[in-house]
Amino acid sequence: MPSCEFDGKHGTLCKEVSEILGKAAYNKKIQNFLFQADYFRQPKDTNTTNYMDNSQLAAWNNEGNNIDRTRKENFGKTLRFAMIKAKNDTVVVPNEGEWFGAYDENYNLQEMKQTNWYLADTFGLRTADENGKI
Repeated sequence: MPSCEFDGKHGTLCKEVSEILGKAAYNKKIQNFLFQADYFRQPKDTNTTNYMDNSQLAAWNNEGNNIDRTRKENFGKTLRFAMIKAKNDTVVVPNEGEWFGAYDENYNLQEMKQTNWYLADTFGLRTADENGKI
């Protein structure tokens, strides 16, 4: 939800709405119909079957139930990867997500190197970082 930071002025409301939307966003029909749902990550639902089976974001990060080994292989072929973060962006929440950061299940902000997909190197992000490609 644009401008709805979990640690901002309306944090409690943002968390509650996010939790409600999370249940719907990981429905296969919603994922196929509403492209914004493809990018939605509800921190408390990332271990659910619906997220693992239906989330396009889980698939891209190779954290779902259908691991695609070629994603990591293909990402590894990248020569350079530029990450751009617009400090005043109100659409990507948290803003750190523009640099592969995310909220954990307790809504604590994690930088890229603290996320599970970085630590587990699920799609090659850590490998790219360690090889100076970012």
